[in-house]
Amino acid sequence: MSVYSNNITLKDLFNNKSIQKKLPLGNYKEQLTYKSLPKNAQLRIIGNQIKDLTASASTKYYNQAKVTRTNRTIVVSGSLKKSYNSAFNGIYNYIKGKAGLISNMIANNEIIRNAFIEDIQNGKSSKLYLRIASVNEIKSMNANRLKALMNDIIDNIKFSDNFPKTQTMIETNLGSNFLIQKQEWMKKVGFR
Repeated sequence: MSVYSNNITLKDLFNNKSIQKKLPLGNYKEQLTYKSLPKNAQLRIIGNQIKDLTASASTKYYNQAKVTRTNRTIVVSGSLKKSYNSAFNGIYNYIKGKAGLISNMIANNEIIRNAFIEDIQNGKSSKLYLRIASVNEIKSMNANRLKALMNDIIDNIKFSDNFPKTQTMIETNLGSNFLIQKQEWMKKVGFR
């Protein structure tokens, strides 16, 4: 059984540039300025995340890599360290390896955004029950552990009483199983 600690907030995770390339998250500061998001916001968030992942992967294959994005096209330029084919395949496989994490972000982006905004509007930072003790641990996580972390974040939003507005949005989707799942989560994390 994993040990959960609760000393990290949503703000610690989503406003931390040092883990920006590890956790595929949207620009939540930008989203706070809009009452409703533009129609293309979700696509832009995903496009920017793939651009960031491309930039991260390209450092292995390019000297002074420069990554730019225009609509759906991402261009990597710089002097190659290896052959073009190995660079292309390496970057492609790196991004493909992050597909599960990106799809997790896509599925839960609205929930995370609403919880983040609710946390700021409440004027307090709610601590999350996570299987990590500090944000620095995220820097060395592999894709499977990052996906598990994202699931832990969503479970905190769903079941802790720190995000009541966001929770009502989720509760209707879970129906009668909600209370059972909430009790199981509270027991699992040692909720107080």
